[in-house]
Amino acid sequence: MKKILTVFIFLSFSLSAFSQVFKISNTFGANENTLSGVNFFEGDYLSFADRIQSDLKTKYVSGRARLDFYNLNFLDKKKWTGDEYKAQILFKGYLQAGIPYISLVAGNSFFSKFDIKASEVFPLDEVPNYGKVLKDGIGLYSEINFDKKNKLSLGAAVESDTIFAGEDFALDFGFDFVQKNTFSLGASIRDVTQGAFGKYSLFGGYYFKDFKITSGFIYNNTDEDILPYEAKYSLQLGFLYKNKDNGIRASLALVSALNSEYLAAKKQVTKNYDYDAFPFMAAASFDYDFSNGLEAGLLLKFSDLIGEYNCGSFVLYPHINYVFCNDLLELDGGLKFDFNNSGASRHLDFSLPLSLKISWQTSK
Repeated sequence: MKKILTVFIFLSFSLSAFSQVFKISNTFGANENTLSGVNFFEGDYLSFADRIQSDLKTKYVSGRARLDFYNLNFLDKKKWTGDEYKAQILFKGYLQAGIPYISLVAGNSFFSKFDIKASEVFPLDEVPNYGKVLKDGIGLYSEINFDKKNKLSLGAAVESDTIFAGEDFALDFGFDFVQKNTFSLGASIRDVTQGAFGKYSLFGGYYFKDFKITSGFIYNNTDEDILPYEAKYSLQLGFLYKNKDNGIRASLALVSALNSEYLAAKKQVTKNYDYDAFPFMAAASFDYDFSNGLEAGLLLKFSDLIGEYNCGSFVLYPHINYVFCNDLLELDGGLKFDFNNSGASRHLDFSLPLSLKISWQTSK
């Protein structure tokens, strides 16, 4: 672990020596909106997490190094063993390679480099996995700015799991075209092996004044953070209203399978849920910006396997975000209630997401 930390610190600060913009941040606590899906307090135990992250951007190089600690439960020694204790270091970087508009990308996680803008699930403030065109491995990324309003992003990569495991190559492709404040169109093809399409999606968005409307089609939707169960065919709709003058942000998202079909893992065999049931998710949020660094909001989320008995869940999450000390500190927290109707009995889960982020960056 000490060697990992040494490499992490050396990499971060050596790169900052020639960077135009260098940023380092540390987020401590546990907040499933900002860290790896854990909460500070949940049920009858305390859980902690910590993230150290550095970002750099120069004329020719851009990158990120991140070290995540999560699921740290200091009150239960069992949580420190096996799969319950995990630490990861994730790196993203690209090089211009001497050709205008073309970058070489390499790493085990590309984070938001790059995603389909119209695929964002607005209430969750999250881009789903099928909206992130490049996942990991080695690839090419191109960003073309036609003018101040029109931008085209293109990407292709060979996934790292298949490179180092000796398996058949899995390829990722995608594009995203954005006309600022007007519309966007993007598509991705993921996990393509031996001529077979693993997963693909197509999204479009229309923007006017303070409103955004998005829609998309996903084939082989396996992102269970969004849709509670896998679906062979699914649709996604999104609505967003955001007005900086009155501080109001309201959004709605619907994601639904088109039928009861899903694909068996890696076999591409179509199966059906019992009783012709199909996965469905609906989420809504309302946030208000008090314009003094404080923002408060409410998230509602409903997930279910429609047609199947005892499969639904409902989330109620009032929360706040407070930025202070000239953007040096950021506090996230709230009270989360999760009513789960799946399994043999109904139960209500209570959790307390809470995190504090400290960040610093050089001037541009």
